[in-house]
Amino acid sequence: MIRRLLVLLFLVSLLAVAQSNKKGQPAPLPEQGPAPKTAEFVAANFGPAFSIIEKYPTIVGDLDGDGLEDAIIVLTRKDNPLLDEAEFHYKVIDPYDEYFGFGDPRVTVTFNAHDPEQVKYIAIVHAWRTAAPKAKYLVINLPFEKLSISKIPLKKRNVVALAAEELGGLTSAIYWDGKKYKWDAMSAPD
Repeated sequence: MIRRLLVLLFLVSLLAVAQSNKKGQPAPLPEQGPAPKTAEFVAANFGPAFSIIEKYPTIVGDLDGDGLEDAIIVLTRKDNPLLDEAEFHYKVIDPYDEYFGFGDPRVTVTFNAHDPEQVKYIAIVHAWRTAAPKAKYLVINLPFEKLSISKIPLKKRNVVALAAEELGGLTSAIYWDGKKYKWDAMSAPD
């Protein structure tokens, strides 16, 4: 009788934990202090030449798997984003074009130069709530209209990724492989 009661209590507690975490949702990250004010944060970490595209909210999640919250902020800028890279200690990356064999941002930054008003950059800041962010990346040339955090299967495990959905329905993702960000196609329109 006591065994049955203990088993029942164990199953009820497991059910309660399972229901508290929504299916497919990552567990909440540990509290790391208040979120920085985004505009001031961008100016301090990427430079005053960048401005936030208000259409896209700041997305948070643990992209590099270290247990600390990372921020994804969509930015724009009138001139070359490589100009402030050394001064503000961020790295300009192009995982989309690198997948297709053209990964040098010094060259690929000009691929969308014909329409500078529509250029969108994705700032990824690892451990953004800490006093000094662990790493800062500026993703260029990733086509998207919507962004979200997702999980993708990769070599016998699922990894957290930034999913990018284009107007035509193509969904792709960039993910941290432990050393750098890589691009992968997730789905094509039907």
